[in-house]
Amino acid sequence: MPLEMDCAARRSGSLSYLLLMPLLCSQVVMGSKYRAKLRKKFNLVEAPYGDCFSHVFCSCCSLCQEFRELQSRGLDPNLGWNELLAQQAMQQGYPDQVQQPPHNQTMSK
Repeated sequence: MPLEMDCAARRSGSLSYLLLMPLLCSQVVMGSKYRAKLRKKFNLVEAPYGDCFSHVFCSCCSLCQEFRELQSRGLDPNLGWNELLAQQAMQQGYPDQVQQPPHNQTMSK
């Protein structure tokens, strides 16, 4: 994927996040919980600020840090949660536990 498209996708994703999360009143709750979960999983320090503080005052920076951390660990956040789980199951030799999404479905009248 060209770099321009990748940057545009990130910008649109960040814009969607900034618009939707405050409306749902869950930006701080969801963001800080996920950040704490990520820190615990990879044994990271809570710095330079606390998880909640980071997501309240600089949610874009927090999301970028989390995205880069996952990429540096060999995970691709662009794939989504289900695809990451499927990749991990395949790498660990459990192909029978991989759940594939259903094929394209259409609604009928």
